[in-house]
Amino acid sequence: MSLPAKRQQRKRQQVASMVRCCAAVMLAVENATNAVKEEASLRTFVDFCGGAGHVGVIIAWLFPAWRVVCVDLKERSLAIGRDRAAALGCSNYEAVARDVRSYGEAFSVGAALHACGSASDYVLEQCVRAGAGMVVCPCCVGKVVSGGEDE
Repeated sequence: MSLPAKRQQRKRQQVASMVRCCAAVMLAVENATNAVKEEASLRTFVDFCGGAGHVGVIIAWLFPAWRVVCVDLKERSLAIGRDRAAALGCSNYEAVARDVRSYGEAFSVGAALHACGSASDYVLEQCVRAGAGMVVCPCCVGKVVSGGEDE
């Protein structure tokens, strides 16, 4: 099933904007860590709820020195991302079928584009736990929750 041309254009613009924001955060991390001994977790980008790798594969291609991990529950989507990364020769890209809340590895930048419902909140929690930079664009169906009450 193909998307209408205008929607395709909007989706491309969303991905491009997300990649620009992620790249800026990643470059800031690189600048801050240049004086620090090279450690794998200092150069790890996690694309939470990344599905077929629309953001993660581009990041892997743009930043070959970084480890890029796509975390999603849908193995079928992850397989598409792996194939895309392989076609581009991105050996730094990996995709893991896992719930966002169970991701426990160290990383320096986390991102999520349109993580559905409360998944955006889980991504933010993971990034805070890891002390990582973050770029999160939530899904349109998410609700703002404060003290257990919807606002």
